[in-house]
Amino acid sequence: VLNSLRVSQFNAFKIALFWRFRGKKVKTFQNYPTMCCTVPVDVQFVDAPENQYPIAGKNYKIRCHVKGEPYPLIDWYKGDTLIAENSENYIRQADGLFIKNVTEADDGTYKCAAVVMQTGVYKSRNIKVEVQVPPQILPLEPVEVVEGETASTKCAATGKPPPVYQWIKLDQRNDLSSTDRFNVKNRT
Repeated sequence: VLNSLRVSQFNAFKIALFWRFRGKKVKTFQNYPTMCCTVPVDVQFVDAPENQYPIAGKNYKIRCHVKGEPYPLIDWYKGDTLIAENSENYIRQADGLFIKNVTEADDGTYKCAAVVMQTGVYKSRNIKVEVQVPPQILPLEPVEVVEGETASTKCAATGKPPPVYQWIKLDQRNDLSSTDRFNVKNRT
């Protein structure tokens, strides 16, 4: 009878068998059988941030490193749809889901689902993936300026999250929003 067992002790054990008669040990068996004991360790999400931010046009791994004993099987879902193991765009890896050439279509909520078949334990982690799109400056309209008069120009850019604009005079590297001479609006 094992009265207690710590997880750090699981491995192979030698068991001594003996027979008692009226409280005295009468015979000890010389051949000790080996018992293998596996102590279940609950499913743990070790590295699985709930918000992840891949960049469009690059490869990315959605991190979901899971531990457990026995080791759980991992399934991946995008929304409620199971991602097939032989998917063209997604590759299942031991510590995550690899996405080839990320696009905005990869935005969404993914589920990393772990199940231990031997014990029936099931745990899942929802991971929100928000694809970042690098800013692209749209072509500027040509502007004619008469010396001494007020003029304006507009910069437009796309990106996700929406780009933050900063006007800089290149020869002096000055931020034009901090000078009295220029009126800079943060959105253009």
